[in-house]
Amino acid sequence: MIQSRPVNAATARARGGVGWRIAVTSVWLIGACDGDPTFGDGQIDVRWTISEGSGIAAPPYVDAELTLFAPLVSPGLVAASTATGTLLWHADIDISAAGRSRLPLSRPARVGNLVVVPAWDLVALDAADGSVRWRYAPNFDFPGVTSPAVAGSRIVSSGNYLHVVDATTGQVVWWQNLEERPFEPVVDDGVIYFGARGPIPGSGEYPEAPLGAGHVWAIDLETGGVLWKTFLPADPSDPARGGVSGLGALTEDLFIVAGADLRIHALSRATGDVVWSTPTPGPTFRAGVVVVDGVAVTAGLQGGASGYDVVTGEPLWTFPVSSSITSPLVLQGSNVVMTVGRLFAIEAVTGRQVWADGGAAWGGPIYLSAAAVAPDGTVIAGDEKAVYALDTR
Repeated sequence: MIQSRPVNAATARARGGVGWRIAVTSVWLIGACDGDPTFGDGQIDVRWTISEGSGIAAPPYVDAELTLFAPLVSPGLVAASTATGTLLWHADIDISAAGRSRLPLSRPARVGNLVVVPAWDLVALDAADGSVRWRYAPNFDFPGVTSPAVAGSRIVSSGNYLHVVDATTGQVVWWQNLEERPFEPVVDDGVIYFGARGPIPGSGEYPEAPLGAGHVWAIDLETGGVLWKTFLPADPSDPARGGVSGLGALTEDLFIVAGADLRIHALSRATGDVVWSTPTPGPTFRAGVVVVDGVAVTAGLQGGASGYDVVTGEPLWTFPVSSSITSPLVLQGSNVVMTVGRLFAIEAVTGRQVWADGGAAWGGPIYLSAAAVAPDGTVIAGDEKAVYALDTR
């Protein structure tokens, strides 16, 4: 059961440290950046801060109207005004059927007047008040594990299997057992693209077996028909290093993924043929891939981000940091924003740092998850105490 409670902003401010707080402050960036000799100058204004004794548990969603985030304090979703930080509602979500205490570390989505929450099940809330509109909860899978992809009236989600759901009714359109676990689907022009990982040979049956090599898939959104699938083998030295588990990125002609084999692969959207792969292994990629201005950017566990030419796969630059990068990268115009406790914005074409904020060595905040970027460029991010709206212009 989901219980929704509206939040009165004036009452919330009066609760002080017990309830929600809304405040506006300003901070300056001082000093050089971890691993980057070229520091981007500039001021960052904190437009608003929201706190309820704990901060953010998963990547937030933001558009021009709504900021949505899962709080650390309890399983559920909070909605606030993107412009002002005024709190609108807080919906508690029952996840007892999953035997978990928190929501998956995945980003919610919005479909018109609905908010779609990956809550082990897939849950749709009314964007106006947080009340439940429907819940897709098949008895054979938890379809709300990865971030849902939205395509018109269709929602694509995944757990052990791939699911397509009608956004209006919550009824399943189709689902498939691919004998591989699908990760982070993206949809464009009626086609679902994603990477997957299958069972390590000799280790048992899917979905119980440990995962290794798998395919990159293209599937028709309406029919579920497989348009193509391309096998990405495991690293010969480690059968667990195979397939793809992060979010891929689309160009007009390519689907670019970061493989568990420690390489970047660009596949033709039309045929699935591998157009290029990076020739030598890189770090263990966990942050997925984003593409902007002809550059594919990814990051990994060994610390730092890397940029590659989308046409040739040629390495263009590296941006070193001293911490692992596991949260998905996001775009802010021509910049790539990554989270490593500290937030960094890197110019995609040059690899130059544009701005940075937070981090333990700089007095915090210590950002926990991937950020989200509003249409006007405002960055939404959070730590264990609060959620912040950052004006970085």
